[in-house]
This record gives sequence, structure tokens and C-alpha cells, in this order.
Amino acid sequence: MSPITHFLVGWTLAEAVPNTTPKERALVALAGVIPDLDGVGAVVDKVTYFTSDTPTELFATYHHDLHTLPFAVVCSALALLALGRGATVFRRILTAGLVFLSFHLHVLCDVLGSRGPDGHAWPIHYLEPLPVDLELVWSGQWELNAWPNFLLTGVLLVLAFVLAVRRGYSPLGIFSSRIDLAFVRTLRARFAPARLSERDVAALAVAFVPSATTIELGPDERVWVTGDVHIAPEDEDRAKEFLAFLEAARAGCDRLVLLGDVFDFWIGPAHARGCCYRGVVEAFEAAEQAGFPIDFIAGNRDFLGLRELRSIGVRPQGDAVIYARGEERTVVTHGDLLVQGDHSYRRYRAVVRSALFRLCYWLVPTFIRLWAAHRLRGASTRKLSRVEPYSFPIDLRESEAWLEHFQARDLLMGHLHREETHDHGQGRATRMIPGWGPGRAPHFVVGPPAELRATTSPPGSA
Repeated sequence: MSPITHFLVGWTLAEAVPNTTPKERALVALAGVIPDLDGVGAVVDKVTYFTSDTPTELFATYHHDLHTLPFAVVCSALALLALGRGATVFRRILTAGLVFLSFHLHVLCDVLGSRGPDGHAWPIHYLEPLPVDLELVWSGQWELNAWPNFLLTGVLLVLAFVLAVRRGYSPLGIFSSRIDLAFVRTLRARFAPARLSERDVAALAVAFVPSATTIELGPDERVWVTGDVHIAPEDEDRAKEFLAFLEAARAGCDRLVLLGDVFDFWIGPAHARGCCYRGVVEAFEAAEQAGFPIDFIAGNRDFLGLRELRSIGVRPQGDAVIYARGEERTVVTHGDLLVQGDHSYRRYRAVVRSALFRLCYWLVPTFIRLWAAHRLRGASTRKLSRVEPYSFPIDLRESEAWLEHFQARDLLMGHLHREETHDHGQGRATRMIPGWGPGRAPHFVVGPPAELRATTSPPGSA
């Protein structure tokens, strides 16, 4: 069977015994996979297959040579020594016995299900190198990739996850206690939030704080922040409203921050210049030529092709940007990372922000990008008809963790198209901007001095 399956079998055996220590669990779990050390020659075989005229056959020669009683005894003795004097005699003997049993469960699993693709049933010479030969082989042995092996692995994985949620540790703890802690907290947050302690919740919040770029502002530098404009390719009216806002911004501030979803979808400059985005693109280019900075934080509609966005005069940023004026710090983000409960969106974001999706974006022509954009837009429209995604609450613990982590006073976000302010105490707040509408151009104003306000009136009356 697969080494992963063997490892999970050993781990499950260790979990079946109450009050085991991390070291005892590690020894028993590793004993379940250690016989496969005789199969590492497969790596050398692969390398020599591609690099030599005479490839080695180490795997065929030595595989199962360590699946023997003498090696099991050696492993048990090493486990006995590994626990040292810190453990009682009973615990040392018990662990050595579990190591011996875990080793033999590996042997049993291989006898049952490790037949090769050529139909060869791997025999195990159980007593090697002793002079007495005892061959373990079963004529009904199923193939290594047969369904029972997959079923067993799946059941053991589910069991490991369930035990991790209930007991607070997982097999990952053998390799890294920090990774194990984060993994268990994540499982509990997703499947058993009632088991999360206050400390767990706080730690999880900090674990998901993204990296951020810091931009130092001048003492008198005026900053406007807006987003969720959602200019559709055919919406000339919204495009004109945004152009009027951009003109007012250039007259009323020194820097404009766009926190995402300016466009209903973005698939590149070629498409943009052929629809009502064209005037916006030209206005961005004119602003850049005039030295007017426009920072762009990607939303869930216009996150692709950041290099293309840079080419039209905006400055793409990451998921979060810190604007610092002396000791005053303000975090700006699109906001989708701070929404609580929208699991379908989280899955969508994980796919479309993946390296594979981005690679496909660069490889396909514009008409395929347009087709994909319309498909995603249609899926979003259907979701809006079934649920009200803008009603999801903000994860206030998460936003508070961001403020604490970045030592900021205010967190500005959009995404949910509604105006809210949440006071976290000590002068810190999370502020959400509403979406644009006819005759309504909401935007935050950041200093000077470092005061924050939001207005939903047209820019000309601000």
C-alpha cells in the first residue's frame, strides 16, 4: 500500500491507546511506514532511467527486504531506547509493543494490497536474513491502485481529521507543532467553532493577516479612497459618473486609492479600449502623465492582468496597503478577506487567484477571456438571485487582528456595498464604504489632519 496509508494506519493505532504522549505517537506512526525504507531505491532507479544507458533496478531487488521480523525487533528496541528514562517502564514497554504491532500492520497491509501493475504479487521473506525462509504471500492480493486501498486511505484521513478536531492535535504535529496548531484551529473554525477557545480565535485571526505594502504620506497629502464602482462594458452612464469623480479627485486630493471592483470585469486593455472602459483608461493614462498617483487594490472582478493595469496608468497593490502619516496608519483593502460565512466565494477566490488560473489567463486569447468573464458574471448574477451575499457580516475579530497587527487606527474596506462603522475601542475602527449608485459617488477622505470621514454625496458637493 501507499506510504501515506501505512502512516495513517500507524497514527490511528497510536490514537487508539489513551494518554499517549507526542513522542509515543510519533514513534508508533513512523513505525507504520519505516519498512518502506527498502523502497527508496525507486528514486535512484528513476534518475538512472533518464540519465544512464544501464538504469539500476534497486527497487525490484531490495523492496520488502526490510519487511522482516528481525527489523521489527530492531525498531522496537530503538523505540524502547528513544523514550529514555523520562518515561516509566510500563510506558516504554507499551510503546515498544505498539511499534512492533504498527510494523506488522504494515506487513499485513502489503500482503493484502500491493500487487504490481504487471500482476506480480510481492512476496515477503519474513525471517530474512535468518537461515529459515518463511514467505508471506496471498494469491488474492489486490493491486496497489485498487479501490480498497483508496477507501482505506480516505476513511483514515477522515478519522484523523475528526480526532484532530476533538483532541486538538493531528499527524502534522510530528513534523511541526506550529503547523499542527494552525491546522487544528482551522479545522475547528470550519467544522466545530464551539471547540475554539478565545486564544484559538485570536491566533487564527492573526494567522490570516496578509502581507501589506506601506506607503508614507506627506504631512499635507490628501487621499481619497473609493471602490465598488462596477462599470459594466455597456454602462456609459456609470463610466461618465466615474470620469466626473476622477476629475473631482484630481482637483480635490493628491492621491486616489481604488479598493477594487472599479470594472464589472477586466480582461485586458484590448477589450477595454473597445467598450465604454475606453474613456476611463484614457483618464488613468492622463492622470499618470500629470503625476497624479492612483493606487489600485484588486477586487473580485478586476484582479487579473495586474501588469496590464500598470500599463494604463494605475499602480497595482496587494491585498492590503498601509498609508502612514507619522504615527497615524490606515489600512485599505478590498474587503473580501474579511467577510464571514461566504464559503462559496472563498472557494471561488481560491480558484481564480491560483497560479494555474493566472497562467491560463495569459495563454488564452481575448475572446476566450471574454467568454469566461461572461460565464463568471452569469454565475454571480444567479447567486444574487438566490441569496443576498451583501448581507454577510464582517469578521470583526479578523479586522481587529489586522488593525492590531499593522498598528493602524482605521481599516477601510468595501466589497459588501453597504455603509458601516465598527468601533473596536482604543480609537480603532473598521469602516465600510457603500457601493456606487446613480448620482452617488461614495468615498473616504483621509486627512490632513489624519481624520477619516465618508460621504455619499456627489463629489462636486463634497
